[in-house]
Amino acid sequence: ELGEYGVWLSVTVYAYQHGGTTNAALISVLQLVPAAIVAPLVARLTDVRGGARMLLVGYVVQAISVLGTAATVLVAASPWIAYGCAVVAASAVTITRPAQASALATQVDLPDELTAATVVNNWANSGALLAGPALAGVLIGIDGSGLSLAVFGLGLVTAALLAVPAALSQAGPALPIPEEELVPELEDDPELARIAAESGDSLRDRLSVLASGPVLAVLGVVAAQYIVLGAEDV
Repeated sequence: ELGEYGVWLSVTVYAYQHGGTTNAALISVLQLVPAAIVAPLVARLTDVRGGARMLLVGYVVQAISVLGTAATVLVAASPWIAYGCAVVAASAVTITRPAQASALATQVDLPDELTAATVVNNWANSGALLAGPALAGVLIGIDGSGLSLAVFGLGLVTAALLAVPAALSQAGPALPIPEEELVPELEDDPELARIAAESGDSLRDRLSVLASGPVLAVLGVVAAQYIVLGAEDV
């Protein structure tokens, strides 16, 4: 997460220096659109290959693309080569995020441990949201976006090396359970049929509450806040 936010700021500053506000906004959009397209495909691949392995893949792709961006900037090559590498790096983030959540669940044995690990992970993400751009700003002030991207690229290399043991120790994907074994026939179990009927009634009641005016208004306000936050990032 530290590298994600730092790289984003570094690329945005670099784009601004080579084309002003319009260019910076365009490059930001170019990074977002491919990532949005890749995300659903990668999530499915994570389910098949496993979180730990995909986490390693994500870090490797990020490290290569970010270091490629840094090299392009440092040697003063065509900015569009740097932008292309940045797009790959932004898309690779969609690999690491779901993989982190999946891998985290495999590293604990108890629900309490998973809860604690999730809390620590969220704290780290929140800290990275502040520390990443701050570190990028310091590095850009020292020697431009090239130095910043190089440092974050090396950080991603370190992250990839740390992910190797978990990826190597991950068991293979479990065989799918036949549907007839996973879901018993309701007519064979009257008690299960009763519970299913009650759950359906409860779900309908909850949906009717969500469709009420006040709840929709609150959801609309929350959605508007996230839209504004996303626009500010761009």
